[in-house]
Amino acid sequence: AEILAAEKSAYGKVIRMMAHEVNNSLGAVNSILDIAHRHVDDGPIQQALRTALERNEQLSRFMRRFADVIRLPDPRREDFDLHLLLHNCATLMEHLAAKKSIRFQFDLHPEPCMLSADRQQIEQVLINVIKNAIESIEQQGIILLRTTLHPVRLQIIDNGKGISPEATPLLFSPFFTTKNGGQGVGLTLIREILTRHQYAFSLQTQPDGTTIFEIRC
Repeated sequence: AEILAAEKSAYGKVIRMMAHEVNNSLGAVNSILDIAHRHVDDGPIQQALRTALERNEQLSRFMRRFADVIRLPDPRREDFDLHLLLHNCATLMEHLAAKKSIRFQFDLHPEPCMLSADRQQIEQVLINVIKNAIESIEQQGIILLRTTLHPVRLQIIDNGKGISPEATPLLFSPFFTTKNGGQGVGLTLIREILTRHQYAFSLQTQPDGTTIFEIRC
């Protein structure tokens, strides 16, 4: 816990400095671009100015993802059924999965799986994990959602390309990513949410080639 706190303090300072410098610059630049856009009649120049404004908005969203990690509020706990939340998240991600012919399967305990947790934060964790599973599968894969009770345990299992042994110990490190163009923020945010809930978790590729993200509540 002390190591994680010191690490968060360090990367939090870096993120705040980056956000301050970027946001200050973007505000001034966007103001100039907006004025120019309203006073220029030339079509190609107007298009170039619109492109610049859109790129700045993308950069702003890029920085907000970093800032979300350090601005994460304490969990606001409420009672809810994890099974219902899993079905909702799968429905939300179904369109993205269908593009790659990926199917969801469920192996849920027959009884309701009640949690006392921050529903929105846990939903964010599940969406991030499912999205990572979808991205790891090239085509025609399966994502299995499995739960057990006593104790409550959730496994999200995919048959994607898996995680290399070299990357495994670095997965939850801030800014580490194996994706082209990735920010290394998603798993850091997941770690922060689950740690604040005092939930144990792991992410590993098994000998049979499946990758399991497990949460123990």
